[in-house]
Amino acid sequence: MSKGRSDTAIRRLSRRNIKEHPSRNILIVVIVTLLVGGIVALNVLGTSAYYNIQSFYLQQFGSKGHLRMDNLSDSNIEKLKTYSEVKEMGKSVLVGNAVNQEFHGKTVEIRYADENYAEYTFAKPEQGRMPETRDEIAVDTMVLKDFGIENGIGQSIELKWIENEEEVKKSFQIVGVWENSKVTSKHKIWVSEDIVNDYQQLAQTVEIMFESKNIEESSREMLQTLQMEEMSYKINEVYNEGVSQSIKMDTLAYVIGVIAILISGVLIMHSIIHISYVTDMKLYARIKTLGATPKQIRKSVMWQNLILCIPGIIIGLIVGVVVAKFLLPIVFQNLQVQPQLYMEWQDFLLALALIFFIVVMAVIKPAHTAGKINPSDLLSEEDNIYFKGKSERRIPGLPVLFQMAVYNIGRNKRKSILMIFLLVLGIVSMGSIYVIHKSFDLELYMDEIALSDFTLSERTLVDSWEEYDCKGTTLSPDILKNIMGLEGVYEMGRLYSQNISVMLPDRTYDNLIRYYEQNDGEILKYMEQSIGWTEGYYKMKETHECAATVFGVDGLVNDRLAEKNLVLEGKVDKEKFLSGDYVLAQGMEGIETAYEHPTYSVGDMVKIGGKEYEVMAIISAPYPVTEGKVNPGYEFSLQFFMPNSEFNELYPDNTVRRAFFNVDSSQKEYIQDYLEEYVERNNIPMISEKSIAQEYKKETSASMMIANIVAGMIFLIGIINMVNAVVTSVNMRKKEFAMMQSIGMTKKQLRLLLIFEGIGVALISLLLSYFLSFLVINTGVKAYLSAKWTATYNFTITPLLIITPILILIAIGVPVLCFNRMQKKEIIERLDEDIE
Repeated sequence: MSKGRSDTAIRRLSRRNIKEHPSRNILIVVIVTLLVGGIVALNVLGTSAYYNIQSFYLQQFGSKGHLRMDNLSDSNIEKLKTYSEVKEMGKSVLVGNAVNQEFHGKTVEIRYADENYAEYTFAKPEQGRMPETRDEIAVDTMVLKDFGIENGIGQSIELKWIENEEEVKKSFQIVGVWENSKVTSKHKIWVSEDIVNDYQQLAQTVEIMFESKNIEESSREMLQTLQMEEMSYKINEVYNEGVSQSIKMDTLAYVIGVIAILISGVLIMHSIIHISYVTDMKLYARIKTLGATPKQIRKSVMWQNLILCIPGIIIGLIVGVVVAKFLLPIVFQNLQVQPQLYMEWQDFLLALALIFFIVVMAVIKPAHTAGKINPSDLLSEEDNIYFKGKSERRIPGLPVLFQMAVYNIGRNKRKSILMIFLLVLGIVSMGSIYVIHKSFDLELYMDEIALSDFTLSERTLVDSWEEYDCKGTTLSPDILKNIMGLEGVYEMGRLYSQNISVMLPDRTYDNLIRYYEQNDGEILKYMEQSIGWTEGYYKMKETHECAATVFGVDGLVNDRLAEKNLVLEGKVDKEKFLSGDYVLAQGMEGIETAYEHPTYSVGDMVKIGGKEYEVMAIISAPYPVTEGKVNPGYEFSLQFFMPNSEFNELYPDNTVRRAFFNVDSSQKEYIQDYLEEYVERNNIPMISEKSIAQEYKKETSASMMIANIVAGMIFLIGIINMVNAVVTSVNMRKKEFAMMQSIGMTKKQLRLLLIFEGIGVALISLLLSYFLSFLVINTGVKAYLSAKWTATYNFTITPLLIITPILILIAIGVPVLCFNRMQKKEIIERLDEDIE
């Protein structure tokens, strides 16, 4: 037969073979759909995670512009517009800060802005438009809520602001509204340019977008070229390479999920294609007798499987996007911003490339084997039932059907091993993930994260990319007095702070140098990743002057710092400490060393605010006390604690950094509800046991959900593979069963044989799963949890107990259903079925 005619005949036979196995085709399409859908969903979620986290940071920063410049004149702005690297620019003018009582102390700026500036600062009206006349304004939904207005467009409000030290009042009509950002520390009200024209020499601000992605370099070059280096500016840190890498690390779970799907995909596709090849061996033998070459047969096997993937790929792409859209709000519920679905062409191209890789890897071995098939050996066995050529000796005392089932399970070792491996992998994965989830210890987490039942913080300490303001207006004395007056609040502690610098005496200087440069500078090498910390250390080393933060404490904070388990060196005498002549120094816990702590020694004198204080003790302060934003220049610093009575004398204008409250357990729920509404109205960051539990759940929901989805997919693929193997095995042995029935074996006996085979596979899988779960959970998972300070190891096998009956039911039900369906044909019909 010529090569052309041979190719045509092979294609015809291949198409006919596809049509004759609809169930197998559907299975392959379903598996490919699952694999493509899973990969696309994880890719899209990974992309969405990156851009949504970036959007969250940008909203915290207050703008998505590359560079912000303040206090610009008209001539400065014209020079910026003509610069070649400037892609777009938005302009704004600050009129003043609103002082309406309705805003409860929140920072609300009254500004003029063009369309670009409004868009860059996430404050472009979603309803209505930007103001055009002097009596029009655009506001966010927070402003509407504070004024008690529901439908804002067309409503009028009166704004108050300070002008030349006098309060100005003016009524405006609302013409535009947008959804306020929950993470920004400043709110904006847009007015028209006509308002700005009434004032002279108002400060102008611009947001600049560059053509280049190298924002820092473009900013430096522009400022140098235009001779504007002395101007006030701020580069958007969110676009910094370090921040981008940090965001990418947050998306690592999705990459791991894709790798897990890739591995399980290769295994399941190889199993299905191998079973298909075994079923089609006679077809390939007959094709070879027609003159087909091994290469043509390999191409035929490859073509059949690739062509079946096309509908699965198309459906999978759609399913993946739908699943990603469904999971989006669940996965990103902790971002405090409305999550958006982001898709890139790489997400889909990667899915196509991976599914092609999976299919090719799975089909190579069967295609190669099919090409080497020997027609004479195979076709001579058509009328024979499968036997190994050697007799199988019975084991006394064991039922014959059980021995036959064990023997049949081992007839195709590769298929059985792969089937059991996928099942065990899925079961062990789900069990391990469940243990990790159940081992979270809320009390442990609370002890570390929270110092009290409720914690209120200065907004600039936690909410913004701006510097922490030690004189912020968030926690006023009136607010603290109102909360302390609530029924059930029995204890309060206040925390203040002030950044200073201290000249180091020789002894203290030596303590720092010896500590950080021990072991050939191991600590310094580790801290090289923090540029600010490293610069601060070498500046201290050169000048003997060190940055420091002084904390003022009272109430329950004072009591907590005096606890013995927190004292690293010396002794805390509360009465002496409250006298105002002593300070506590922060030490370094957790690193065993023969050197002194990297701070002042006990008994040393430290000069703060012109007064000398004796270091009473070195302590390890709880995380909630020292946690918070670190201003530039203070990444490397010493820390000291003094009583508030002394601190307020030194720094009378400073306001509360954090306030801690303990409440009666009987009133906790009431106070929780009250404070939730109170802090939302006053825009105060709050931490409570409830919020911590919710925050942890939200933070871990993404990684846990991805892990559960991947483990569930592996288990589902294992179940599908098991069902496919059983169905194929029953169908391939129709002739064998007919021969057994013809020599006197009953249907009941055959049904029991298949049940024994199914239960055998299930029991082997379950026994291995239980053994490996005990082993993996008690070694690997336990070791993983031991490194997690939020976890208390909690061993459980609940998922295995749930899966066990399900797997046994499948192992019994599937072979019985297949056998019952097969029995509808007469024995003679099944004996002659393969003879053509």
